[in-house]
Amino acid sequence: MIQMRIMAIATVCVLVFGAVVWSVDADELFEEIKELATRRVKKSGRDIKDFRADMTKMLYARIAKAKEYRRRFPAGVHLADVIADQAQASYYFISFERDKREEWRKKAFDLAVKVIKMAPGTEANAEARMLLMQFYKDGKDDKKVIEHGEILVKQFKNHFDVGPRLVSRALYALWQLYEREGKKEKADAHLQTLAKMFPDTLHGRRAVGVLAMRKLKGTAIELRFKATSGRIIDISDYKGKVLVILFWSSISKVGGRTVASLQRTERLLGARGLEVIAVSRDVKKNDMELFVDKHAMRCRFTSTVKAGRTASPSASA
Repeated sequence: MIQMRIMAIATVCVLVFGAVVWSVDADELFEEIKELATRRVKKSGRDIKDFRADMTKMLYARIAKAKEYRRRFPAGVHLADVIADQAQASYYFISFERDKREEWRKKAFDLAVKVIKMAPGTEANAEARMLLMQFYKDGKDDKKVIEHGEILVKQFKNHFDVGPRLVSRALYALWQLYEREGKKEKADAHLQTLAKMFPDTLHGRRAVGVLAMRKLKGTAIELRFKATSGRIIDISDYKGKVLVILFWSSISKVGGRTVASLQRTERLLGARGLEVIAVSRDVKKNDMELFVDKHAMRCRFTSTVKAGRTASPSASA
């Protein structure tokens, strides 16, 4: 039995000859982020409309202050930073004021371009380039995303603030694009740089996780789960089958929906060799058991100790 650190990663393993031949990081679920934000809003005792109203008011205030600074100090030392902030606020309005989406999009884009031209090598320039990367990503212009991303990495990867905050994001985006284009050498180089230079950032941790999973590829593994019933679930018993191992939590609606979806998939494809094991990251095992009973789930479920600690996984089945 191996010791492993439980992480929020859904791992899909095809066990042929007892080896891992494929795995995928599913940590980037936008719905999970949205769900977390919604829970925080509800916890505050306010609703989404109040939140949107406050955000709109705050963004308009940021834009007003930027305009006032530009009017009073047309050659001020902080001009580039102010314009970059105005561009960022304008970009947020693309989501907050959908009826004026194109108007805000054009304003934000023009301001970002202005900053890049007027302040090369500055933090404001880096902020503007990251914003343009997002614009071109929205427009599915991968060539432009790569162009600005590579410049951002080259100019700012050693910057004490821009590096961890922006370059890490750029490296991750570049890795994804190169991977998608089949440029493995470039993709791997960016992933390695991200993991080495920014291991403590969100995207750096993802890179470390991807590299760790890659080490499993093609290697035989020994992994056992102890069920709450006392039965041992041994990965080696699934040799020759497609095994889905999902790390989830009952407090996440997305996690619950994912488990339910995989359960349906297993019913449809079980006869063809698909098996599912769901590893709960709940601090209390009872939370997982109540959730499973409430929704009449029948996957092979596991429970773990508190997230962040190292332990052998245990399972219920």
